[in-house]
Amino acid sequence: MLLSPYMNYPESEWLEITNKLIEEFPLSSEVLVSIVESAWEDLYNSSFGNSGLKIGQDIFLPAQATGVILEKLIAVHLANQYSEWRGGKTKQEKDIVYTINDRYSFEIKTSSSKSGLFGNRSTGHIEQSIERDIT
Repeated sequence: MLLSPYMNYPESEWLEITNKLIEEFPLSSEVLVSIVESAWEDLYNSSFGNSGLKIGQDIFLPAQATGVILEKLIAVHLANQYSEWRGGKTKQEKDIVYTINDRYSFEIKTSSSKSGLFGNRSTGHIEQSIERDIT
């Protein structure tokens, strides 16, 4: 089970811990944003069948289906640019696997909720909604 890096530290130190975790992560936020943007472009530029049906124009998928496709596209884009990353192959693996150090492997979560972001049950925490103003 993954132990929280915040365990046994007072909340006043959490920002510093978070900044350290971000700094240690093998990919920059710019790279991650670029990968995700490329995946979205692929999603909306894909077509189906001889008639060339397009997602978001002719086909409107439920949020869960869109999330699954987006996850797979992100994995492919990441693996194509960085050989040490790949998509998860089994249920036991995270969605995105860092082959050098599994500590940095991660899950991709999507939601159609306009009022909250929901915690990840796979980390052993109780799911809870975090209310955010989205502007």
